[in-house]
Amino acid sequence: MNVLDIITKPFNGLTVEKLLKNDSCETILISIEAGHSLPKHTTPKETLLIMHQGEAVFHIQEEDIKLTPGVTFKIPVNVEHSIVANTDSLVLVIR
Repeated sequence: MNVLDIITKPFNGLTVEKLLKNDSCETILISIEAGHSLPKHTTPKETLLIMHQGEAVFHIQEEDIKLTPGVTFKIPVNVEHSIVANTDSLVLVIR
């Protein structure tokens, strides 16, 4: 995938797209339209969240964290979390 494809990705509610998957890791692009959310869920692997574009609120362990471009967050295994987009947002997830 070309990086420009990520930057110009259309927004349509919530889209989850696997960019890469192999035996050791996977990279996922999450596109969240303003006002939409990624519902509460957990992850089976330690995960790195990288905010690429937009502004959103990341909720984890009773804490709200403002996500803006460049913000990263390490998500522990089996900890419930969610994201609500304030603006059209792109989030990269590596796990």
